[in-house]
Amino acid sequence: VAQRKSLRQERKRLKIENSTEDSESTGKKATLTPQDGLEKARLYLQSVARYPPSPPLSTLIFHCRRMAKAELTAFQLLEDFAQSTSLEVLEATLTKAEVFRDKPNSFVASKEKEERDREVRTKQAYEIECRRKYEQRMARKAERLGLPLSEVMKGSAVPGGSLSFGSDPSWLMEKGDVEEEPVAKVEGKGKNKRSRQSSR
Repeated sequence: VAQRKSLRQERKRLKIENSTEDSESTGKKATLTPQDGLEKARLYLQSVARYPPSPPLSTLIFHCRRMAKAELTAFQLLEDFAQSTSLEVLEATLTKAEVFRDKPNSFVASKEKEERDREVRTKQAYEIECRRKYEQRMARKAERLGLPLSEVMKGSAVPGGSLSFGSDPSWLMEKGDVEEEPVAKVEGKGKNKRSRQSSR
């Protein structure tokens, strides 16, 4: 097993050296495949910096979080990353995760932080549930008035909450945050229910 591991490391080293030599001979920068989600997120941020204008911070958090979710979760940094207030804070959290990855013994799991993160996720799930219920009410209102849903939907937030919602439906948020049916399906169910009532 140790011999196979050594051979794999040697092949990887030779591959990097060959890529470097090829880039030097052609004058082009070598492009290596990201090895994990943290590398993907880092390359994404580098591309954003290279090709301005930069997208909003919320967009950067959304995409980087999807790329590096496994690593950030393993190092108890997912919630810190999602609540970044600036690009500098976001990059600092990513760097912290990279240090933990490169020096595994430097990371020590915290039960207290795990509990706090769980409370944050529970609270945010409640806020999203409130938003979904609001959207269902607005969907029924739009159908009753014969208006597009976009004309009755407004931004909202739970008092004292950590999430703010725009006028877009919350099912456009990251998949997996909350397991619930989209508004479109709820509208269909409501419509069929009203159809049955009117036919009685």
